[in-house]
Amino acid sequence: MMVLRAVVGFITALFLIPVGIGLTLVHTEKPGTVYMTGFFASLCVFEALFLVFHIMLWSLRVMTLLWLLLCGGVALWGWLKNRHSLKHEKRVPPDRMERLLLSVIATLIVVQMLNTLLNAYYGNWDDETYCGTAVVSYYTDTADRYAPQHIVEKSPFYDVQHCLAAWPIYCAMLSVITKVHPTIVFRTLLPLLEIPTVYYIAYLLLRAFFPKNRKKAELALIFYYVFVLAAAEKMYGVSSEWWQVVNIWTSKALAFSVMVPVLLYLLICIESSAEEKQRDQYWRSMFFACTACCVISTTLYVVVPVFLALWGIFYLGRTKRWKEIFRFAACGLPVTVCAVFVLTNRFADIVGYPLIPFY
Repeated sequence: MMVLRAVVGFITALFLIPVGIGLTLVHTEKPGTVYMTGFFASLCVFEALFLVFHIMLWSLRVMTLLWLLLCGGVALWGWLKNRHSLKHEKRVPPDRMERLLLSVIATLIVVQMLNTLLNAYYGNWDDETYCGTAVVSYYTDTADRYAPQHIVEKSPFYDVQHCLAAWPIYCAMLSVITKVHPTIVFRTLLPLLEIPTVYYIAYLLLRAFFPKNRKKAELALIFYYVFVLAAAEKMYGVSSEWWQVVNIWTSKALAFSVMVPVLLYLLICIESSAEEKQRDQYWRSMFFACTACCVISTTLYVVVPVFLALWGIFYLGRTKRWKEIFRFAACGLPVTVCAVFVLTNRFADIVGYPLIPFY
């Protein structure tokens, strides 16, 4: 029964709910875009609930139930009303060479997954803090209100740099749903999904460069895999490639291996879409992806606004779609607010005058 609950819980939280929400929010023939939009939207709902439950010192399990009800309700609506729109794009069946390339890619990804799970160890203050935050929140039934090092109750935003990006609490919520220990969720189960996701997003980007030739994109993905391993081997502990191979479950690894490539992919799709209705769909996905960055990592609070500003300048100059400057601003607003919140409170800590009354 425990295994069955875990399987059902993971499928519900990480597949059925995101796809259902995506079907509600966007209408496209690309299943990957539907899933990403729904998953990022579910993260946005989670962050909104987390902030309330964190400040009020309310129950993590109640928050989880409320998240399931809200996201599950929207997902159910999407499945019932728009499930017929979830279909693959028409494509030519793969030939023998393409099947060979796909087999090599699948084998390489499985090898990396096994290496990460069975042969890699990563232990430092960051990882211990993130994992400890998930475990302590799970056992104290709170949304990050106990210091993971000492299990002592703290004030809201006691460590604003780590409290606001609530990815460890999302992992604790998955533990509540599945009854699997947070450490196992964090370091063992999620990498089984995160590593294939990294290469799927890389493939989507490569397809944007080779839209008419899948085999070139698949061959390029194999080269990308080799380059990742080479960079990880030569840049120990200081590169996104190393994080991707060793500790993909951490916030900084997800920030640069998943979120930044996703944003780049969506921006390419927006610019290459001639029809305004199609661009609207991608802009919607872009907004939820940018807002979901608030959950993943504090580093993205600075990276995403700079990234959007630089791309936006050249995008507007190339396309002359001047009205879309407001869409860039809307996408960058949530992470910018988070960046200002963190920086001002860090400065207030230094001078000794906290800005938040209960901080």
